[in-house]
Amino acid sequence: MHSVNFENRNRDVRTSGDGTPPSVSIVDRLPDELWISILRYLPVADLLSTRETNHHFQQLSSDPSLWKILCASTPFGSIPIPENEHPMETYTRRTTGVWQSTLLEGHTDSVDCLQTFGEKLLSGSVDKTIRLWDLDAGTSKVFEGHTDWVTCLQPFGDRFLSGSVDKTIRLWDPDTRTSQVFKGHTDWVRCLQVVGERIVSISFTDNIWLWQLVRKDLHGEQDLSVAQLLR
Repeated sequence: MHSVNFENRNRDVRTSGDGTPPSVSIVDRLPDELWISILRYLPVADLLSTRETNHHFQQLSSDPSLWKILCASTPFGSIPIPENEHPMETYTRRTTGVWQSTLLEGHTDSVDCLQTFGEKLLSGSVDKTIRLWDLDAGTSKVFEGHTDWVTCLQPFGDRFLSGSVDKTIRLWDPDTRTSQVFKGHTDWVRCLQVVGERIVSISFTDNIWLWQLVRKDLHGEQDLSVAQLLR
């Protein structure tokens, strides 16, 4: 494969019987850089099919500058191109490969919620536990405390929050696996959202609680207290 030279290129032109060249179509009149600007918007399958049109389009559809543009704007983000690999090969290898899955086993009942936590993953389950997964190792830490199934999870700085059918919110320390319990809801907690240093929680009966981070004691420990109940 080779790059298309954007300078004027001599193209094979057949002559008629009397030696006069035939008229040139508009396709041949367009400069290659304009064709590449057009081809970049084609679905990849259609782009590759243009290679069967003629030798000119075979060159255009293989042009490195075209595939560099496509590599920089994939649905998966920008794809780095190895130094010794044609960008078209990089693109097709990275976007048409087979995704591999890894089974994370540990929960003993249905998983109801997932949440990223830094480079790790939190999962909450009907088995009343939360697991913090190391995705590279496939291992997890178990957090126990809720008395009913876990419905929602939310990062909160270097800690994380959980809501449950047991009507409570818990603030967890991932290192010690201990938690602080916050009560107020009269039905199960279905959603949590962090807004600055405040937390909004919603129950199944649509009561909305606004929690504020406050100083707990003279040692500077922090806790949550109910600041406002919104209807």
